[in-house]
Amino acid sequence: MDVFPTKSYKKSSLIPGAQVNKLHVAEIGRLVRFSVFLFLFSVVSSVDLQAQTYRLSRVRPSRYEVTKRLDANLPREAEEFLASYKSCVDSLRLPFVGMSESFMYAYRPESPLSNWVADVLKWAGEQQGFKIDMGLCNIGGLRAAMPKDTVRIGDIMAITPFENVLSIVKMRGSDLTHLFENIAYAGGEGVSRGVCLVINTKSRSLVSAEINGNAVDPNAFYVIATLDYLSDGNDKMIALKNAVERKDIRIPVRDLTRSYFAYLNARGEKASACVEGRVKDEAGAASKAH
Repeated sequence: MDVFPTKSYKKSSLIPGAQVNKLHVAEIGRLVRFSVFLFLFSVVSSVDLQAQTYRLSRVRPSRYEVTKRLDANLPREAEEFLASYKSCVDSLRLPFVGMSESFMYAYRPESPLSNWVADVLKWAGEQQGFKIDMGLCNIGGLRAAMPKDTVRIGDIMAITPFENVLSIVKMRGSDLTHLFENIAYAGGEGVSRGVCLVINTKSRSLVSAEINGNAVDPNAFYVIATLDYLSDGNDKMIALKNAVERKDIRIPVRDLTRSYFAYLNARGEKASACVEGRVKDEAGAASKAH
C-alpha cells in the first residue's frame, strides 16, 4: 500500500519482505491517527451545526377528523383521479355475502364475534371430513366488527385481513388442558360452542374446564380447528406446538367465512351469536357481586 512521505522517508510501497525502519512506522501511525481524529472532528462539528440549525420551538396538538365532511369539498381533479380506482375497489368489496342478525364485535374474555368465528372454524373443519371437538380463534386477529343486516365482502376482509388458513391439530388431553391455561393467561379467546372455561383474569389462571359436557381426559385425543398462525404457537397459544398431528388446509379464513355465509343463505338464516358463558371470568363475577 502507498504511504505518506515523512522527513526521512521517501514515498514507496510496503510489500512482503520490504525493510522498514521502526521510526518510519511510528511516524506513519501518528499520521494515520491524526487523520482519523480530523475526520471525526469534522463529522461531529457538522452534526452539531445541523442540530443548531433546526430547533423545535413549539407543539400545537389538534384533532383532524376524517369523515364524510371531507367528501363534500373534494376537488374535481381529485374526484376524477379516484373514479377509476373507486370502481375497481367497489367491485371487490361491495358484493353481497349474507345477513347478520346483529352488530357483533370482539372483546375479552368472550364476545359474540369471537364465538361466531370459532364456530365457523369448527364447521369448516367438519366440512373437510374431520371430527372436530373444538374451534379456536384469537380475539386479537379479529380487526373489525360485523355490521347488522347486510354483510359485504369488504366487511369480511376487514374482520379477517390476514392470510391465515385453516389448521387442524390433534393433541392429547393433557396438552389441551395446557392450551386452556394459555387461553386463561391471555384473558380469553374465541372458542366454539360446547367449551366451557372458567378463568381468573386477575391471576391469569384457569379455574375449570369442560369440553362437550365432560371434563378433559388427559389420556384422550382431541381435534381442534384453528388458524395456522396459532398452530405455530403464536399469540401465547404455546400448547398447540405439542400437537401429535397437524394438517393445514390452504384455504384462507376469509374464504371459509364466505362459504359459511353461503351455507346460511341456502338455509334462509342470518349470522348470529351471543355471549353464552363459554369463557367466564371468575374475578369479574366476584367484583360484580361486591
